Amino acid sequence: MNSSIPNQWHWREYFAEFLGAAFNIFIGLSAIVFNFGYGLPIEQLVPDSSIRRLITGLIFAGSGAIVAVSPIVKLSGSHINPSVSLAFWIHGKMHLRDFVGFVIGQFLGAIAVGAFRLFTLGERDVLTGKLYHAFNYPSIFKNVKLPHFQHHPHSNR
Repeated sequence: MNSSIPNQWHWREYFAEFLGAAFNIFIGLSAIVFNFGYGLPIEQLVPDSSIRRLITGLIFAGSGAIVAVSPIVKLSGSHINPSVSLAFWIHGKMHLRDFVGFVIGQFLGAIAVGAFRLFTLGERDVLTGKLYHAFNYPSIFKNVKLPHFQHHPHSNR
């Protein structure tokens, strides 16, 4: 990215951050749902939840590495995380306008994937991205009641 033109918007780079964040979040959420979704066959194939957490972490980390080396996100420097962009801005490595564009792109990518996952889950419970998804843990989704979601038999909702 050419930072010598601070008054120019870098739409391609912002869109690259949108795509990178969306891809990374999509793969991560999919791994969580696949490895910990109620009634999915992975629980019988890999009964140890610690191993399933390891698999989930490896998939999430692998997706981040894939994004970081992909040609489209290399265009923007592969931040794909607002904290990385914040560090670059604080250290004077990027213009405020680009920082805002990157962060908006990253958040929109995450929101787009969250909305997609929420509306395409079908007859499944809302899962959170917590390391230990237990139904007695506090969750921001504890009292979420969506008509197309089934009530989990072990849930305390």
